[in-house]
Amino acid sequence: MSIDLFSKIQSRYPSSLDRNISLILLINMVFTIPWGLIQPFISPYFFELTQGDYYLTGLLNGIPLMTMVVSVFVFGWIVDKIGSKIVMMAGFIIFIILFITLLLISDPLLFFIDYIILYSLLSCFNPAVLKYTSLLQSKINIFGALAASTSFGYFLGSYVGGNLFDIFGMDLLYFLGLLVCIFGFILVLFVTDLQNEEAITLPYSSNPNNSNSQNILSILFNSRILVVLLIIGVIQSLQGSFAGMFFSVYFISELGAPASLLGLVFGIATLAGTFASHYAGKFGEKRGYKPILFICYVGYLLIWTTMYFSVNDYVLPALAYTLPIYIGLMVTGPVIITKYVPEKRRGTFMGLFSGSQNLGFGIGTILGGVYAGIQQTIRFNFGVSAILSVILILFLLIAFKEEKRG
Repeated sequence: MSIDLFSKIQSRYPSSLDRNISLILLINMVFTIPWGLIQPFISPYFFELTQGDYYLTGLLNGIPLMTMVVSVFVFGWIVDKIGSKIVMMAGFIIFIILFITLLLISDPLLFFIDYIILYSLLSCFNPAVLKYTSLLQSKINIFGALAASTSFGYFLGSYVGGNLFDIFGMDLLYFLGLLVCIFGFILVLFVTDLQNEEAITLPYSSNPNNSNSQNILSILFNSRILVVLLIIGVIQSLQGSFAGMFFSVYFISELGAPASLLGLVFGIATLAGTFASHYAGKFGEKRGYKPILFICYVGYLLIWTTMYFSVNDYVLPALAYTLPIYIGLMVTGPVIITKYVPEKRRGTFMGLFSGSQNLGFGIGTILGGVYAGIQQTIRFNFGVSAILSVILILFLLIAFKEEKRG
């Protein structure tokens, strides 16, 4: 099914770009598989290592995200200077080093330090792949296809991880992640390194104010929607991580669900997101992206409300969490940046966009850990996230203004 989807996408692009488009979608999917292998299970792993300390679990998850706020912006600037290919290669090398060291280190303190440092360096990949994608000409929304490849990769990783974690623990997941990253590094070697001057202008990248000589502040000043996008990135990630980063712990430790079911839940959500991303991109090009974000944020409100009122029952939370509401900003953000930001500044802005989300993730995860530690349960975190979702919906309706389409 995934092969048919990639073939359908590829058939809509000029033949000279077929190879790069197919490769970048495949590379992005491969880079996401290791995230799916370990990310759903790292919080329960930390929770066990800290002997059930909510605060330390939140802190250990939040510190790498906070360091990524700065690192992803720096890497975005580097992408604008040296190109995307070498930075994508660096991303896979860092992932390989991470998995090797996690396999070798047994001391908990060294494990945490290694995880924090290398995890933050992995932020180099996102602005690189987004900048590269923005330089490719498309007749459909290629960012919808990119988000679909992200979702499918995460689905593969989380499904495999969920079936292996209960039996073999984290070490086997680290080893599988290592093999996947070696394969991904080899794939990047075959990508053509597009430079800014070689970029083909996208059909929706025609803002007359987009001069490559503009600096970051002037671009933000001239395009209010970019500022709104960054604020939305912070709020969405804050409400998502305040409860969502602890969903795995809540699902396994408090509701007593098996890890294999957790992997299945993440798998279904990301598999649904694969198709939702593709069609959301097509819908956004015709009707605008505000409705997509609105639907996703109402979905967040529904999920957190369901979690809050579901006590001693993991069936409803499992069903609610399969909704692919995470795809809204994945599809919308890069399109808006491509439309309003000139080619030579896109890497920096893609990094700034990712950094705004990491800021929300970091703050939400740390504060969520503190709040759960005070309450000695994660259930009330879902209530706070539901309130934040309402604020997010109101801000979207008031502040997010798209250009009228002809």
